[in-house]
Amino acid sequence: MVVAHHERHYLQGEVEMRKRVAIVVLSVLGLFALVSCWVNTPSPTKVVPVAFHAVEAKAADIKVPSFLGLKPADAELVAKGAGLELGQSFVWTTPTKKEDGRVIAQTPKAGERVDAGYSLQLVYGKY
Repeated sequence: MVVAHHERHYLQGEVEMRKRVAIVVLSVLGLFALVSCWVNTPSPTKVVPVAFHAVEAKAADIKVPSFLGLKPADAELVAKGAGLELGQSFVWTTPTKKEDGRVIAQTPKAGERVDAGYSLQLVYGKY
């Protein structure tokens, strides 16, 4: 097959362009691999001798009471009585007047075990 001089020159240019694109793509992929290895490689650390002391593992000792239906003042009394703290509270619009000003949700749920002083999150209804 006889290929005209300009067509052969075009084909060589096409091959060269594809080689350059392949080199760029492989370079970028290699850079990503290098960065990934660098990010995931732990930094060198200095080993320092440490004295270890046995620490008794302590399970969460307070069972969270139910606050559902309580007004804010009553919820505070129950929390303090249980050795817990009231943390952030939220207000949600409720469909019934019965839930107005009362706890309609809590985190953690009643019955879960937590450490003394744990901060509870309560949600109060607003009609």
